[in-house]
Amino acid sequence: MLSQALSPIARTVRAGIDAQLDLFADTPDLPVEAAAPAVMDLAHLEGGNFAGHTPGQPAVPLYIAFSGGKTSAMMTEIILRDYSHRFNPVFITFANTGQEHAKTIEFVFECQQRWERLYGTTVVWLEAVVNHAGRGRGYGTSYKIVDYYSATMHWNWNGPFTEVITKYGLPSPASPNVCNRELKLAPQYAYRRNIEKMLGLKNVYTAIGIRDDEPQRHQSAAEQRKGKFCYPMVDLFQSDKQDVADFWEDMDFALGIPEELGNCVTCWKKSVPKLGSVANTNPNYFTFFDIHEQVNGRTNVPDDAPARTFFRNHLSAEDIVNITVMDADYKDIKAQAAARRLAAKAGDNDFSGCTSECQPFANAVDLVAELEDADVVLPSDMLPYYQPTLAQFAQAAH
Repeated sequence: MLSQALSPIARTVRAGIDAQLDLFADTPDLPVEAAAPAVMDLAHLEGGNFAGHTPGQPAVPLYIAFSGGKTSAMMTEIILRDYSHRFNPVFITFANTGQEHAKTIEFVFECQQRWERLYGTTVVWLEAVVNHAGRGRGYGTSYKIVDYYSATMHWNWNGPFTEVITKYGLPSPASPNVCNRELKLAPQYAYRRNIEKMLGLKNVYTAIGIRDDEPQRHQSAAEQRKGKFCYPMVDLFQSDKQDVADFWEDMDFALGIPEELGNCVTCWKKSVPKLGSVANTNPNYFTFFDIHEQVNGRTNVPDDAPARTFFRNHLSAEDIVNITVMDADYKDIKAQAAARRLAAKAGDNDFSGCTSECQPFANAVDLVAELEDADVVLPSDMLPYYQPTLAQFAQAAH
């Protein structure tokens, strides 16, 4: 059962809802060696092009990198609902950075409950575990498995976000890959390697939720083959932004985050006007980042370079707050005018903001090449978390 590896407090909380959540209660525990059938692969997916599938072909495994957003959740739901004859088992992972909006965490858990109830498939929650012992091969970021109750929450100083910054420095325009690479891609990549070792898998692709109407985010077929990822919402069931909106209108729950906040509320990829809007809503969102700029502004920065800050145009968290909340004029004019005034001050005329989900495998080819490659082994005390996956895989293979 999933609850076997929870903390005592989480076990107590979860015990009351086991009947609804734990669909694997009647599944006998499987030894690892008994759950390793013949190798299966996704070779027919020719770099994300699903046209190569032949009717009647056996189902193959698939990873889903669930971002916690609406698009990614829609993709996962459709794959589980309509394509189980082609993809089985499906391994769903969510990489929690510790900076997600609280409603994102709630949404991921609601999705998990639904997918466990309807499709017998769970979501494995991962958090980055940073290796501070050195740099280079064997010292890369690994992972630990958490859940809804034990996941690091927003503003927690001792979470994975702080650990990554302490070793690699501030994620910012000057170091754009740190956050996505170490907090999202690395833990999921390490988990994937462990699954492949245990089950004897190879060439298993990762599905990512990039839509058909986002061609600027599509990578070539060659890059997809190299990175072993695919775009179901492009090649399997074409979907655009309106399709996503229509899908969630028909659901009985949704991701209730205002667009100006988004999942990672103070992400540096957001335009300065959007960050100003966030600061005007609640300046406390920037306190965590202000402290990190003071403590880790020089981490991994050359001696002859200035200290780093989080945001565009070398703006600090204090700058964002000062030119919004502390400026009386800002509060006296309409929101759009205020945003344009802020942009003029900051020299940033980009009003697009960060409107797309941050997909961990979106530029996987480049980021995997940068990984320090953790020397990962499967901790025995985490084995109960894998039992449902192993049982599902064994069932699909026979």
